Amino acid sequence: MERPKPYNRLKAFSLAVNLFRKSGLSLYLGFWQPSEAAMPGQTRPVNAVFLDLATVDRGDLDLSPLHEAVDTFASWPVTPPDDIVTRIRDAEVVIINKTRLDAAVFRAAQPGLVCLAATGTDNVDLTVARESGIGVANIRDYCTDSVAQHVFALILAL
Repeated sequence: MERPKPYNRLKAFSLAVNLFRKSGLSLYLGFWQPSEAAMPGQTRPVNAVFLDLATVDRGDLDLSPLHEAVDTFASWPVTPPDDIVTRIRDAEVVIINKTRLDAAVFRAAQPGLVCLAATGTDNVDLTVARESGIGVANIRDYCTDSVAQHVFALILAL
């Protein structure tokens, strides 16, 4: 059974912007635009899942902004490929770092927004996401200052 496309994409967009602002990181949404069905006054709970939290959290992250920004939040340390669809089926927002979301996943479950806790997007099928109207956001400015500092440290070490 094909799940209808989520109609609350504006809320998902707003959520992504707020999450990234609270984290102090910038946001790149690229090609994503809200669907025509996303109209003011339409609401439904925003469910968010983080499929591979252990890849970014060593027990030192404050996840309360995530919990406060959504109606329900679930996370798993890692998610085996066979469990991805089951875990994201009812999610409007999917947060990942290393987990792969390919065409088969997007055919089975269509979240409104995929947020990557990384700079790259190579683990997400962007073509299928675009065709399905699924927003994809990454952290594009992550470590920019650190990389510049490292380059100058290496230059000075010569």
